[in-house]
Formats: sequence, C-alpha cells, structure tokens
Amino acid sequence: MGVLSLLGLALLLVVGALVWASSAAGQTRLLGLAQQAANEALAGQVTAQELELGLDGLSLRDVELRDPEGEVVARAERIEARVSLLSLVRRRVHVRELRLVAPELLLVQDDRGFNLSRAVAAREEKPEVAERGRPDWAVEVEALRLSEGRIDFRQETAGGERRVTLEELGAGGHGEWVGPKDALRARLELSGAMRRPTEGPVRLDLEADGEGEQLTAKLRLALAGLTADAQVSEASGGARTLELRSLALTPETARALLPEYPLQVPVSLSGRASQKGDTVTPELTLVAGK
Repeated sequence: MGVLSLLGLALLLVVGALVWASSAAGQTRLLGLAQQAANEALAGQVTAQELELGLDGLSLRDVELRDPEGEVVARAERIEARVSLLSLVRRRVHVRELRLVAPELLLVQDDRGFNLSRAVAAREEKPEVAERGRPDWAVEVEALRLSEGRIDFRQETAGGERRVTLEELGAGGHGEWVGPKDALRARLELSGAMRRPTEGPVRLDLEADGEGEQLTAKLRLALAGLTADAQVSEASGGARTLELRSLALTPETARALLPEYPLQVPVSLSGRASQKGDTVTPELTLVAGK
C-alpha cells in the first residue's frame, strides 16, 4: 500500500502541475521565467506576448529578438511546436511539427558588427570548462513548416549602403541530430521572391548528412539570375572537397549584386576543388559569353 500511495501521490502531483501549466496564470508565470532566463543569458533581449501550453506542445505569439541597443533583429507572428513528452524519458527531443508563421530577419552589418551575432552573444563571458565528451541526447524535427517569411539584409560600407530583401518565403524540411554519434541528417526546401536589389524567384534545396568528422552537404540555389549546384564533403582529418557542378550568373544580376564589378556577358563556372591543411587545389573551368 505504501508504494501504491507514493505512485498515486506522484501521479497527482504530475497532473496538478500539468493543469497549472495549462492555466492562464501558469502560462503567464512560465513565459516570464523563460524570458528572464533567456535575457540573463543573452546580450540581447527576447520577448513574447503569449504562451499557450498543452499536453502535445506549445505555441508562442509575437516573439521578438532585439540587439543590445534595443533594435529588432528577428520576430515572428507565431511559433508552434508539437512535442512528444514521452521521448524525453529516452533523452530524445522529438518535435513532431515545428511551424514558424511570418518570421522576419532584419539583419544589419555596420561598424558595430553583425546585429544577430551581438544579439545572441553571451551577456557575461564564462570560464572555459573541460570538454566532457559527446552529449547523450538526440533531437529530431519530423516536419518543419515556414510561411510568410521575410529577410532584409542591410550592409553599411564606405561606398554607401547595400541591401538585399527576400519576401514571400516558404519552407519545409526535417532534421535529426544524434549526440552520442555526433550524427546529422537534415533537408530543407525554401522558395520565395527577391525584391532588392533586383527582382526574381528564389529557390534553395539544402541537404546534409554526416557522422563524426565526415559530412556531406548538397546545395541547389536559384536566386534571380544566379544559379548554383554544388556538393561539399568533409572527411576525417579535415580534408574538404568541393564539387561544383554549375555556377551561372547573368550580367543583370551581377550588376545588381556587385555594382563595382559589372559583367558584360553571362559567366559560368564548374569543376572541383580540394583542401588539405593550408593547401588548396582547384580544378575549375570558367566560361564567359555563352
């Protein structure tokens, strides 16, 4: 009876905690604690207006990340995550679905540095600790869905301001990282439209697969008049190989992206390059005017 009584009390405490966490007062309290922890750790500031917590996941509304000067770096109308709580017992974070609604990145590179790096930098430097080996946790995102996204990048230079804006971004993908093996498997497909400095469709297909020191990443990109199809591999010992199937650029897109280096004819590049240590061996072919 004593064991049954303890199990019943534990179950009652768990149910009570879940009920409290699902209440308006509990969600407000948990949101405040989460924001406090994030803002004590980061040089920037994280805020969210509302937290909804249920047995199968959580939802955050009107999330913002600001840099140390208080300027907005990133924001999202809504972030939703459906999480399997039972998987935590097995040291596995299993996110069935992660949805980002209307995420926006407002990136700036100026004499202060990169605003995103400054926002997520540690508020206080901590002493280095000895490496404890690989973590024994795993993280899996079964389905990533992004809609109504926007990226605005502004760079201030001595010659003026450069600006790149991507809008109407949508993305889908999945990924898994297994700590004990240091294994990564991920896929991302993104599409949208470029609005500055020129206009055109945007599409990105990215795939990564690897374990330990060995990693292979495949990239296919279409950005207005720029297209690329490449694969990068890293082997044990740090040797890297680039397989460039194609890289093509039109004069119109070149003038928009790099006005100081205007092209008069289309160019394309293909081939491979390898790096071992400080030695780089390129075997590339450049074609102009076709």
